[in-house]
Amino acid sequence: MGVCVYGHDAGTREARMAAEKLVRAGYRRVSELREGVAGWESAGFAVEGTLAVAPSRGPVLNGKREADLTESRVRWIGRNLLNSHWGTIGLKSGFLTFEAGRLSGGEFVLDMNAIECSDLRGDRLHDVLIAHLISHDFFDTEIYPEARFQLISAIPVAEATVGSPDLRISGELTLKGQTRPIEFDGVSGIDTEGRFGAQAVLSFDRTLWHVLYGSGKFFRNLGGHLVNDAIEVQVRLVTR
Repeated sequence: MGVCVYGHDAGTREARMAAEKLVRAGYRRVSELREGVAGWESAGFAVEGTLAVAPSRGPVLNGKREADLTESRVRWIGRNLLNSHWGTIGLKSGFLTFEAGRLSGGEFVLDMNAIECSDLRGDRLHDVLIAHLISHDFFDTEIYPEARFQLISAIPVAEATVGSPDLRISGELTLKGQTRPIEFDGVSGIDTEGRFGAQAVLSFDRTLWHVLYGSGKFFRNLGGHLVNDAIEVQVRLVTR
């Protein structure tokens, strides 16, 4: 049985992978044409039908879109040398703004009293850790019950492929009464229901926002109380 695999210069790696799979599946004659449909036709193969309508890229977003608080997630990871804890932070409100399909701004408010530790769920130490995190040692939520992120710009990443970071996001994070700039990369897109979605993983130095407990920058001989300065945050945002 003969099989012809065709692609273009940018996709030759994918074509080779497809050819290898076909060989393993038992096909004996596998060819690779790198000129797409033109190469297929020039090799003498028939073309049945044409694509009458260009594939849709989804709706062009404009204006303000509220965040879907049931679909959006904010997760945290805190570490020391050999251990870690992870959990969620409540998303209180949020929105994004778009201009001619491009993300142009937005704001999100976190409920710092809605912190949970997923790895200790059901353990008596869960409430002990949460009480410590909301105390003045860490986030002091009695005085600073909210954190806020304001998105200032989202610059498209040139030649980004689907599933890779396509936005360079700049904004300001207000935490524990301190407002500082922060930048990170995000992956974005529009789902089949026309909702905008984005994911990002970022790490920031908590001490820049005066969260100092267990930091080796400010304290010595911490032993088991040492906590890494970096906090990792995983964000999943979906609009309505």
